[in-house]
Amino acid sequence: MLPNFKDLFPELPDDSRVWIYSSNREMSPEESEIISENLIAFVATWATHGASLTARSTVVLNRFLIIAADENRLAASGCSIDSSVRFIKQLGQKFNIDLFDRLKVYVLRDGLISRIPYHELKKDSDIYFDPLTDNLKDLRNNWPLIFN
Repeated sequence: MLPNFKDLFPELPDDSRVWIYSSNREMSPEESEIISENLIAFVATWATHGASLTARSTVVLNRFLIIAADENRLAASGCSIDSSVRFIKQLGQKFNIDLFDRLKVYVLRDGLISRIPYHELKKDSDIYFDPLTDNLKDLRNNWPLIFN
């Protein structure tokens, strides 16, 4: 059963920027919980040019790490984005997961979530979790989506 993404980060506006990291394997519930706690701690202290960002994070379906930031007040800068990437890489190393493989995607087929090479997506039939979704409105309303 898929979560209701419409309710994701209700305190953030639809135009919040989103970063999605897909794991190369399904994480155990225990790993997901620890990673989620680490993500929450990271975004609580995430800053750009010394000013705190308004951001939230979560782990979804034991496969996806999601960070969202409200950039209406303060935009994430190159340095703050670099710090988040470093943090995500450290999590990947700690848990022996690859969170940067963009050549494979997750699809929903026959009620099961599978990881396949991007080039194997079937047009107009595959429901997939687009890791390139970049705003909260699209994540809330169009995730997963039909590949076309």
